[in-house]
Amino acid sequence: MASTDVYKLALPTAVKYFAVGVMAMLSLFGIGMIVWAVRGMLEGPPLPFLVLWCAALAWNWYVFLGLPHEIRFESADRVSFVALARTATLRVTDIDSIKPYWAGGGLYVLRHTGGTIRLLAQFTGFHEVISRIKAANPRFETVGI
Repeated sequence: MASTDVYKLALPTAVKYFAVGVMAMLSLFGIGMIVWAVRGMLEGPPLPFLVLWCAALAWNWYVFLGLPHEIRFESADRVSFVALARTATLRVTDIDSIKPYWAGGGLYVLRHTGGTIRLLAQFTGFHEVISRIKAANPRFETVGI
């Protein structure tokens, strides 16, 4: 595989550690609230708040660990999105579109026949990735790039 077939996320190491640190602190805070509620301490956090907090944390970890840090073109018609939690290998013809995720802010959602992949736009060569996908799949729709 040539070096131009691998595109890496270009985020400073400090930003990566900061993101992991914030998620870890919020998780520890949630564990502390659960322990507080289970021990039956006076005036502990209400149960609906705990449920919402844990659900929000679970969703954020799911998204965070699923953000690709590497895009690999395995061949002319296959591309892999490598994240900490999983790797999705797709045929380029199975990719439908890429659009800003919610209000944008550099986060995109890539839709394919098997679901979606959230992507940060800070990949070195990101526009080249989009161009390569578009060249191999003319029906690939791009919005906001």
